[in-house]
Amino acid sequence: MNGSARKLLLVIRFSFLRMLREPAGTIIMVGMPLVMIPILGAVFAKLTAYSSYLKGAPDMMAFAATGMIVMFQLFSGRYCMDGTRESLLSERKWRIYSAPCAPAIHAMGILAASTLVSLLQGFLLVTFTRLALGVRWGSIAVVFLVLLGATLLSQLVNLATLLLARNYGPAITLSWVFAWGSAALGGLIFPLPMDRPFWHFMATYGTPYSLAQTALIASTGGGAQSEVAVCIGVLFALSALFALVVTLLGRRRLA
Repeated sequence: MNGSARKLLLVIRFSFLRMLREPAGTIIMVGMPLVMIPILGAVFAKLTAYSSYLKGAPDMMAFAATGMIVMFQLFSGRYCMDGTRESLLSERKWRIYSAPCAPAIHAMGILAASTLVSLLQGFLLVTFTRLALGVRWGSIAVVFLVLLGATLLSQLVNLATLLLARNYGPAITLSWVFAWGSAALGGLIFPLPMDRPFWHFMATYGTPYSLAQTALIASTGGGAQSEVAVCIGVLFALSALFALVVTLLGRRRLA
């Protein structure tokens, strides 16, 4: 193992442990979905407007579980945004720039650590909904790829937003717009008129939330594997696009 790889692993380990030691983030990203999923599943099941709006999910609890878990994966980009800001863009950044580790390696380590933390939280929620609520998730490989694609895209979008905005306040606002807007246009907040082509497309493929939930529901309900592959492929294609954007912005902001 060369020196750069060793340094990257050390940054990942340090960032991973630091993120896990923040109780507020853990409570929000794990505790809130644990409470909201069963409540929303029970409430939505009694609403006439939602009774026929499952997007192919076997039941309302599966619809709520897939939706909430995906939404919180999209919110998890705050880990990467906050870690990058504190380490590389704050007044204390001189400590990192004076260390024997290039800023680019440190940024990659934060990105990898935040992705791992988000994946861990996602799988904790998947395990809870399977054991406590009886939600069937289908292929574990599909679940892993969907959660990985959703959280990686979220980390990169949030990092690009921070580097582009140059100010933490607007970056946070755009981060919330990205997550909430994606979920709303994907049909989690309110039922969409699926008989209209535009809204059917938005709820199925039109946002990162839609892509991830469509893939999970197709896997959960035994849907077409081609649909699963397309949704996962688009998530990773978008991640590659934003990785390029982050690379270009990072060369100017983190050099």
